[in-house]
Amino acid sequence: MPIKDIPEETIIEFNLRKFESNGIVAFKVPGCMYGLKEAGLIAQKVLLRILKENGYSEPDNMMIVRANDPKDNTAAVINVDNFGIKYTDEANARKMLNVIEGNGYVIKVD
Repeated sequence: MPIKDIPEETIIEFNLRKFESNGIVAFKVPGCMYGLKEAGLIAQKVLLRILKENGYSEPDNMMIVRANDPKDNTAAVINVDNFGIKYTDEANARKMLNVIEGNGYVIKVD
């Protein structure tokens, strides 16, 4: 990425000048980089992967996640960095929240 396209505060924060060569900075972002226009979608895909790895599925690639257990009708609608959980049994909702929080997410309940 051309270093001229990176905000100065980001260059300073991540010490990117040491990685610059001929005006270009090559780097790998293993997680999410705030301010990057693709960051929200990347974060959304990571959260979906985590839920899928923990017994939830995404029917028809709709960004809706459901529990694979037929007795658990908990579902989550995920939209970038916001999501809502619909449930009838609070224990099932708590189970989903525990999976999310157990992977480093901080959840604010409104």
